[in-house]
Amino acid sequence: MGYVNRDSYEDEIKAEEVEKLIQDMYRTPIEVGEQIIHVHPQSYIVDNECGVQPIGMFGKRLEGNFHIVIGQTTAINNINKCIQRVGLRIVDLILNHLPSSYAVLSEDEKEVGVALLDIGGGTSDLAIYYDGIIRHTAVIPFGGKCHYK
Repeated sequence: MGYVNRDSYEDEIKAEEVEKLIQDMYRTPIEVGEQIIHVHPQSYIVDNECGVQPIGMFGKRLEGNFHIVIGQTTAINNINKCIQRVGLRIVDLILNHLPSSYAVLSEDEKEVGVALLDIGGGTSDLAIYYDGIIRHTAVIPFGGKCHYK
């Protein structure tokens, strides 16, 4: 959870203030060797009023709950190095769950609630949506690749 105490009750909350709150979450303390990849807003609170869309509201305190996705810096650096070796460059890292959900889920499904399980060779990716928002993600160390001898 993050928050911003605003200067005045008289000014409407602007999109820039909400974006600043999201960007502040990228400075959340995390373990050494990790970095924040994504910050997904879950809900907002304005002066103790929960579940609001804050832009255009009046209020002194803006708070937000966020789903923060963290990756290992070493793994990210190794991916970058591999991509650079073939003459390409990475513009942005995207959690695998997101493009999978864009490809197969409708906005209605995300709104009413859905769990997406993407079974890969070595791992399975789980993404849970509710109210149109990604609520939980997980990488399960079990996939479709058999290791029988």
